[in-house]
Amino acid sequence: MAPKSERIELRLDEGFLSRIDDWRNSQTTQISRSEAIRVLADAGLQAKDTTRVKFSNGEKFIAAMLAEWIQNQNRDRQWSPNPIVSSLVNGNYWALEEKFKGIFENTYCEPEVAFEAKQILRMCKAIEKNIRNLREEEQNLLKYRFLNGREYVFVGFALHQEENYKNAVQQILLSSSEFDAFNKRSLNDSPSGRLEIYRRMQRALNAMRDDFSSSTYLSFADLELILDAGFGTH
Repeated sequence: MAPKSERIELRLDEGFLSRIDDWRNSQTTQISRSEAIRVLADAGLQAKDTTRVKFSNGEKFIAAMLAEWIQNQNRDRQWSPNPIVSSLVNGNYWALEEKFKGIFENTYCEPEVAFEAKQILRMCKAIEKNIRNLREEEQNLLKYRFLNGREYVFVGFALHQEENYKNAVQQILLSSSEFDAFNKRSLNDSPSGRLEIYRRMQRALNAMRDDFSSSTYLSFADLELILDAGFGTH
C-alpha cells in the first residue's frame, strides 16, 4: 500500500457523516472515519460504469429474436429494417435508450435510503393527521407560521440534490397502501433541500416519543416543537 502522504480537508453534513458511521460500524473490523472514507472512495473509483446501456452477446441474440418476433406479429407496421435489431447490430444503443427510457433510467436507491424515506413518510403522515385533529385556530397558527399556509408537511424533495430519496418514495408508494394519501402529491417540487428539514423534525420527534408510530398522539405543543425544529430559523 502506498504511503498516505497527502492531507486534505473535507467538510461533510451531519447526515452524510452518519451514513459513513453506520457503514463502518457494520464492518467486522472497527475502522476510523478517515479509513472508512478512503475505503468507500476506492470502491467507488473501482466500480464499473453503469451509466450506459450494455449488452452481452447472449442478450443481443435474445433481444434480436424477440424484436423479430414482434415485427412478424405486426407486419402491417412495415418496419424496415427492424430498428431494434439495427441498433443492436450497429452498436447504437443510445437509440434504444431513447426509445425505451423507462427501462434504462437508473433509479436504483440504496436500502438505507428507502428505510429513511419510509420513516420520513410515516412521520409526516402522523404530523399531518395530528394537525387535522387540532382546533381550527391552532391549525391555522401552525400552517401559517411554519408551512407557508400549506395543508401538507411532506412536500417532496429537492429537484436534483435529493433525487435518490424521490425515487425511493415513488417505489414505496407503488408498493404499499400505507401512504396512499401522498400519491397525488408532487415528489420534487422543492427548489431547495428538504432532507435536512425532515431529519431535524425526526430527531425532535424521537426525543419526545421513543415508541413513535403513525398513530401516535401529538399535542399542539408537541407539533409546534417538531415543526419549529424543521422549518424554524436555524
